[in-house]
Amino acid sequence: EVIRGPQSTIYGSDAMGGVINLISKKAKQGVNAQLSSEAGSYNSFTQIGNVSYGSDEFDISTGITRQDIVGISAADARFGNREQDDYQNTSLSNRMRYAPSKGIEATHTLRFARSHTNLDNCGGVGCDDPNRWIRNNEFFTRGDVSATLLNETLTPAAYISYTRHDLDDVNHPDAVSRELLDSNFSGDIVTVGSRLTWAPVEAISTVLGAETQGERANSFYRSDGAFGPVEDTLDGQEARTNSVYSESLLSDSGTLYLDAGLRYDNH
Repeated sequence: EVIRGPQSTIYGSDAMGGVINLISKKAKQGVNAQLSSEAGSYNSFTQIGNVSYGSDEFDISTGITRQDIVGISAADARFGNREQDDYQNTSLSNRMRYAPSKGIEATHTLRFARSHTNLDNCGGVGCDDPNRWIRNNEFFTRGDVSATLLNETLTPAAYISYTRHDLDDVNHPDAVSRELLDSNFSGDIVTVGSRLTWAPVEAISTVLGAETQGERANSFYRSDGAFGPVEDTLDGQEARTNSVYSESLLSDSGTLYLDAGLRYDNH
């Protein structure tokens, strides 16, 4: 789902230019399984597996993807850089939906990705580095509960989500370079919110919502090289944003849209 134009009223300041909303596939009826494998140039390989079960009341879908690329030098090979820099990525996703009765639905989404990338010091002559690497772990989970009331004109919903990000950037001295880099970052975000949508007729809808988001981060950076030793630490810094918003939409047979919204963020 691609929503163009400013969408900051509902989604916050990150949505000033629009929103791309990724919606996980709903499982088909019964038990289903899929497996695929791909291979290509630069010794690239991808394996994808998915298992799902679906019914009117309950469905679940789990997928895993593994990607390997081992035939590319991050430094330009035209300048004699021949050391290969590999990339691996393992991703796991899961979606569950439970609808105990008509008009009530609960969903849970989980995604995890782990990647490892080998890099070089630069792009030109003599830039190969056999032990420069970045490791990145990303975890996301979200739960939603919604209901439809009063002949589907009123839709209350509540949600909670958690995001975790860990990044390590390491380059130890070796025969090619005496540069030292040891950097790591870890941060998490917890978001809790609720939303009420009222649509008395097809052409009119109003949304009222509130949200609180807490962020926390730690980082450490240490380097030593041509510019001398540098060290910096960010220890347990926190931030919180509390928000309320409202938006109303009036549409006329797909030819005219009038949209008015207001959002207040307290950071």
